[in-house]
Formats: sequence, C-alpha cells, structure tokens
Amino acid sequence: MNYKVKLVILVLVIGGGFLVNKMSWQGDDLAILSINSDKVEMVNISPSRGMVNSYEIQNMDLWIPNGMGWYPVSRLSLIVKDDEELARKVFFYNFGFWPQVVLRDKSWKDNLSLWKMLGPVGWLRFRLLTDQWLWKKDVLKIDNLVEVMPRDMAQTKILEADIRINVVNASGKNGLGNMIADRLEWWGLMVTSVQTREVEDKCRIYFDFKNKNKEIMSFLAKILNCEKIDRSGQVELVLGQEYEEMIKYSQTYVRSF
Repeated sequence: MNYKVKLVILVLVIGGGFLVNKMSWQGDDLAILSINSDKVEMVNISPSRGMVNSYEIQNMDLWIPNGMGWYPVSRLSLIVKDDEELARKVFFYNFGFWPQVVLRDKSWKDNLSLWKMLGPVGWLRFRLLTDQWLWKKDVLKIDNLVEVMPRDMAQTKILEADIRINVVNASGKNGLGNMIADRLEWWGLMVTSVQTREVEDKCRIYFDFKNKNKEIMSFLAKILNCEKIDRSGQVELVLGQEYEEMIKYSQTYVRSF
C-alpha cells in the first residue's frame, strides 16, 4: 500500500470519526418522553447536574390542546398515535415539559434506543459517565409540580439563562395568563408578572433579537406558535384571542392544578 493510499484512508477515518462524533449527543441535557401502553415516563438526562431524573405519569388526566379536552393518561398512546408534535404539546401544556425525543413502545434505557438517540459516541459517553451519576425515579404528583419540574426536568441551559418574562393575557378569557405562566416557570423561565389587557388578536413575544438568549426565545415562540417582535428591554409574551382559540382553552380546559 503506497503512501497516498494510506493518507486517503487516514483522512477518511479521521473525517468519519469527526462526523460520527458531531452527529452524536454532545452532553447537553436531553429530555425524553417515553410512551408505552402500560407506562408513560418523562426523563431528563442532565450531565451538568450529574443526574438522570425520571417520573412516571400514573392515574391522572391530561389536557389535550386544540379541542380534545381531558383524557386519562392510560389513553395517551391511542390519542397521540405517531404524532410526536401532539405528544410534545400535551406535555408542555400539562407540565411545562418539551421533550426533544419521543419514544413509542420502547424502553428508553435499552442499548438500541440509547444508540439511536445519542449516536455511537454519545452512547459511549452516556455509558461511561452515568455510572457515577445519581439516578432518581419517582411517580409524578400534581401537588408538587412547582418544585419538581424546574428542579428536575427543566433544561439546564434555560435555567442558567435566567430569563425574566412578563405574561400578558389579551385573550379576553380569564385564567389563561396564569395557566401559561405556570408552564413557563416549570419550563425554566422566571415570570415576573401576569397582566390583563384589552383583547388583541395575535400571540406575540417581544425580545431583543441581539440578546444572547434569542435562541431560547425563538424556540418558545415556535412552541406557542407566536409572532416574534424585536424589542429591547423586558421580555414579554402577549396571548391574544387567536391563540386562545387555537388551543381551545375556554372550551375544554378547567383548571385543576
């Protein structure tokens, strides 16, 4: 084998290894929603905390946005089917939890699932690191969401961003602002106030496009399907009438926690 062939092989090996590593889990928090016929589980793999937190959802009703109303968690698998986006919305609007990965009818802990989620390098990183971590498993209880969700399930990068946001209910429907404010705090933001204004049409989120946290705010706008508006100063979320009609809050939601 001549020198040029060896050099080409070396370049391919190095380039392939770099690509495989780049496509693998890099060690950020990873939020997983696992839906099986007999168990629904929220998981947060957090290297910064040195923890794997998992909570089973049992014996409770979940609110399905967009007009479906309340259903027992045991029927979740039948409701969401293969609609991962609907599954994400269900868990955001119930728990302020937005999973990056939605698994159906698989154990998230088996090697095949981890390999697919994390990639080969990420799988190896996970296996090497997590032996020394704290593994916490519990059943989620409605009465301690305020404590549990930001502490164990919120993404570290969102918590560390220390984003303060003002929520404005301009939908004309009582309670919507407080409901969304709860979910934002469970997601990892700090809600500084909840206000009510005259009815407006659209959902808008105001933030500085030059701010270092613009990616988080842009992602929140995507979750809520809100218009982004560039403005310096206080981050503000305005919930208009069209937003309330989209999620069917007043038609199907009755506040229970």
